[in-house]
Amino acid sequence: MKQIQIKDSTINIKSELSEISIDLLHSLMVIVNTTNNITKVSDSLAVLSDSNLTPELISDLPFDECNTIIDDVFITATNNNKLSDTFIDSEGNVYKLDGNADSFGFKVGHITKLSNFIQNNNIEYLHFLAAILYKNKDISLNKRADIFKEEMTADIIFPFINLLQEKYA
Repeated sequence: MKQIQIKDSTINIKSELSEISIDLLHSLMVIVNTTNNITKVSDSLAVLSDSNLTPELISDLPFDECNTIIDDVFITATNNNKLSDTFIDSEGNVYKLDGNADSFGFKVGHITKLSNFIQNNNIEYLHFLAAILYKNKDISLNKRADIFKEEMTADIIFPFINLLQEKYA
């Protein structure tokens, strides 16, 4: 968390991937891909804050300062390349990476399922990617995706995004 001072208020801003759920990351991706620069930064700050940031409060911050806060979050993200072998949800269910974190590669089946899902769901695909990659034989793919959307944090899924960009972009 970063603290920023706006007028007489101290606002906490999520600045680490471990603080950002996949659902919140989807919201940020929509903002980044669909709005202009000034709106993009203020909307992103509002999503990342722990309080109800009003446009009036954000308008008092210099654009460069807002942009630096947002950039810091994504710089941290792009420097994180550590894959995790397991994920444990809030009910104690354990999900294992389909493969090994040290020598992980995407299988044709992974890419096919993900491609089909992205075509049908546009930008909100990260929870589905996680559900494809992390297995628990007792929990269906769609249920895993729902759980991961709410409970998995961006620090777990971001290394896979980086890997996809390196190998397939």
